[in-house]
Amino acid sequence: MGRISHIWILKVEQTIKLIEEDADSFARRAEMYYKKRPDLMKLVEEFYRAYCALAERYDHAIGVLR
Repeated sequence: MGRISHIWILKVEQTIKLIEEDADSFARRAEMYYKKRPDLMKLVEEFYRAYCALAERYDHAIGVLR
């Protein structure tokens, strides 16, 4: 497994952990949401930037092949 793949697997696991943590009351869930939201937003933004970069590389590769 490549270094980049390993990094993304860790990021996905981190995201899943943030989402799946359970809380025993509504107040605790609300508190967890507001504390985790910035972390989740950061991860989603990183995934989005990586996706855009990959899409650009794909478009470039397809253009070279044509």
